[in-house]
Amino acid sequence: MVVTGARRRFCRVCARPPAVLLVLLLAALLCAAVGAVPARASAATGAQTVRATAAPVTTWRVLLLIFRETDTDYVDSDGTTRHLRATLPQSDIDDLLASLRGAVQPAVREWSGGQAAWDVEVQYPSEPISRVTQTSPRSNWVDPGCIPAAMARYFRPDHHDFVMVYWRASDGAGAGIPSDGWGWASLRHGPTYGYVTVTYPGPGRWNATTADISSQVWIHEWLHPVSYFYRDQGHRLPTGDADGAESHGYVSDQPPYPGWGTYYADLMNDRVSEDGVNTGIPAEAWASGTIRGADYTITPSVAGSSEGHGRISPATPQVVTRGATPSFDFRPDPGYEVAEVRLDGVPTPLTGENQYTFAPVTAAHAISVSFRQATPEPPPPTLNVLIPSPVSAVRGDKATLRFTVQSDADVRGPAAVTITIKTLAGKVASRKAAGKVPLNTAQSFVFLCTLNRGRYRFYVSALAADGTRSSGNDWGLLTVK
Repeated sequence: MVVTGARRRFCRVCARPPAVLLVLLLAALLCAAVGAVPARASAATGAQTVRATAAPVTTWRVLLLIFRETDTDYVDSDGTTRHLRATLPQSDIDDLLASLRGAVQPAVREWSGGQAAWDVEVQYPSEPISRVTQTSPRSNWVDPGCIPAAMARYFRPDHHDFVMVYWRASDGAGAGIPSDGWGWASLRHGPTYGYVTVTYPGPGRWNATTADISSQVWIHEWLHPVSYFYRDQGHRLPTGDADGAESHGYVSDQPPYPGWGTYYADLMNDRVSEDGVNTGIPAEAWASGTIRGADYTITPSVAGSSEGHGRISPATPQVVTRGATPSFDFRPDPGYEVAEVRLDGVPTPLTGENQYTFAPVTAAHAISVSFRQATPEPPPPTLNVLIPSPVSAVRGDKATLRFTVQSDADVRGPAAVTITIKTLAGKVASRKAAGKVPLNTAQSFVFLCTLNRGRYRFYVSALAADGTRSSGNDWGLLTVK
């Protein structure tokens, strides 16, 4: 295996020739679990089966891209450009998926003491592997730049921690793309995700029930970026991280786990002895989250006494990553309104109309809402014009129009009054400003009548000092003789 990141190196486990791997595969034994985990395990005494801790499981979201076809040029170790066309057998894909479900994922959870788990999403890009990157004269790998279409189509930086690529690097008839190992990994890209690629090992290599030395390649490659990630956070990891088994005194098939499983278990539980101290991934590292950030659960609810009077949306617990800003809407039933919102039991103000949006999340939270019967809103302030009786006027004489601008106590005067005189057909004959008048007091407006003889309607509209308006439809009858 090759690792890129702070430095590149070859993995002694995954770089073994196929014949050696087959011998180790045949030698792998499924050992029974015994006893509890000692405070400190060592290669000399042998680690015991890891029991699950009380720490919550940290879920690593894996995007597994399975490329059925390889159709690419490559540079052979002698410098010659060649071409490979190969197909992954469907039976091997089925075996791999069975191994991941039945052996690899359970091993990750068990060997980490219940502190880590994989959530694997499988996708099958329709295009073949059509490009490889030569990392050395004897090493060619599929890095993210070789599969841009699949990465753009399937990878979600806010969701996935890892991209794992499975592909075929040989045609089964002697032709194959040279590589220094079986798997390859790089710390992260962006830096938002870890990247692992594994090539087809040949038929019958994936164990569906036991994470033996063949199936362990997935855990081994995953542990390289994971170790780099937690080392960057200041935790002490053993020299060589996933490659460090033999240099720390471990041997293959050391009980209780097959292959290098015992070393991986110690690595995942901060129990690899180096220079007199334990090294590895401690519980607080797992609990701090994954490459994409920690997962936190936001639990919504409606307060008991308010049930049936409204709802919260979304209504189910939401799992979000560190830094997310989820929003919840509160939807009162007709006749009800939001009474109070509590965040972790503490009253908190709304951030929008019937809505609460979290600041960037750094911990789990509970949010609850209560509803109450809505208080009817008071009617808006009113302004009316009372016109007592019809008015008669003689053309050429003065005419007097009487009215009262009436209001309730909430309206602030005085009111500016406009009088509009219209024919019965609705045509404006005259418009006059009657000035500002006090409220609720009878008023008289006197003007020289120059209107033609006939019948008219005069409309009185008022605008109070606080902006309250009358309807403008209050009118009286004016007869000009």
